[in-house]
Amino acid sequence: MANINFVLREPFKKGTREKVKELRKRGGRVDNLYNQDETPILLHFGHDRKHRFKCKTDFKIKPREWDFKKQRKKTNLPGSYELNERIDILSQDLTDYYNRLISKTTDITFNTIKEKITAVVKKNQNPDFEEGTGFFDVIEKYINGNKTKVSPRTIPKYNTLKKSLENFSIAKEIPKFNFFSNRPKLL
Repeated sequence: MANINFVLREPFKKGTREKVKELRKRGGRVDNLYNQDETPILLHFGHDRKHRFKCKTDFKIKPREWDFKKQRKKTNLPGSYELNERIDILSQDLTDYYNRLISKTTDITFNTIKEKITAVVKKNQNPDFEEGTGFFDVIEKYINGNKTKVSPRTIPKYNTLKKSLENFSIAKEIPKFNFFSNRPKLL
């Protein structure tokens, strides 16, 4: 069974490690020692007790906005739904992939698991698009996919933004661009 955790690379200011330990022992607050800059969110993947590794994600967050117990962005902050959903999707994709990998191959090595899991994380960060998929197609898909997840008043705002971007690209004679990738599919 895979164990997946998300942690911050540098949640505290440099040189405060001992002070943080001391405050935690006494039950004190460490809020004033948080790093003020955004810090990367790392994925810790555990295959078993002996075999664990860290993997970099492209997610970044300010430590004040991070819920360390839930390993997600605090839900009362703007953008929390989107980031937490991306983290949930990544976690679910990794769990599903790991389970398929283990069920197909019984004599798989830890290094192979590590390589394949890292590849899935990278693929999740940089999604594949079918050839010919345009920027505005992706925006349209995002709008349609979020109709039931956001307030009904938000969808017209998304559509207005899309229309403004289309008008801007026409006015500035910016050629349409497409996303595509010929990277091999995993498993």
